[in-house]
Amino acid sequence: MYVSKQRRYVVDVPLALLASTNLMHIWIEVIRVYERGGRGAALRFFSDYFNEFQPRNVAEFLNVMPNKKWLLLDPLAYVYPWDASTPEEKREFRIKLMRDEAKKNGFEAWREEDGWKGFGPVSPKLVEMELKRLIDAYESIRSIGLREEFGLIRARIFSTKGEEVIQPRHGWHRVAICLALEIESIPMLFDKDNPVIRLEEAHLWPNVRRGLYTEEEATDFFRRRFERHLQERLWPKREVIRQAV
Repeated sequence: MYVSKQRRYVVDVPLALLASTNLMHIWIEVIRVYERGGRGAALRFFSDYFNEFQPRNVAEFLNVMPNKKWLLLDPLAYVYPWDASTPEEKREFRIKLMRDEAKKNGFEAWREEDGWKGFGPVSPKLVEMELKRLIDAYESIRSIGLREEFGLIRARIFSTKGEEVIQPRHGWHRVAICLALEIESIPMLFDKDNPVIRLEEAHLWPNVRRGLYTEEEATDFFRRRFERHLQERLWPKREVIRQAV
């Protein structure tokens, strides 16, 4: 970040520094089922996930108490404390993103009723599209590795007390596949405009200042989201990671 003369820079990120999301864990499980039992078994497993996980509002998706009005909104309106977007902006962004991704992956007739890639309810067509997308990417990366023509995966650093974890800002499918395949490291693109989310600066996070989260709620949310990765994946391997970096 300091030595790059450009606004953006690329770093090979060791897998031990990556904090996967809940959805990425599901994709990894789908890949495992596909490896053991093929496409049919993977489709059944994926369909069961969408049938079982159907949050009714933001609070249920984030697993927090519904103690504010915005937490009762459509689950597509979820935002994190450090996000710059409002719930309304984020919901519109996700709808547009899903429409664009569906069109790109052969689902031209996608409608909002077909659902979102992260939770149910969804249409059978969307489950099939998402499974094909995941398996096609898996087979490609397994055979020839990450391909640069699909673009670099953008990432963000989350930090507390001098320890860091990294999450992708897009390219989640590819990162989940790399984790499943235990690829040694992933080249990721970082942006100097918003390089690090620091827990110690929680009082400055946009959705804390908007009042969507209190500082205490934001701090607790950060810890619940990243503490397991910091404790189980980063700290025991700290010297190894420093050498790799």
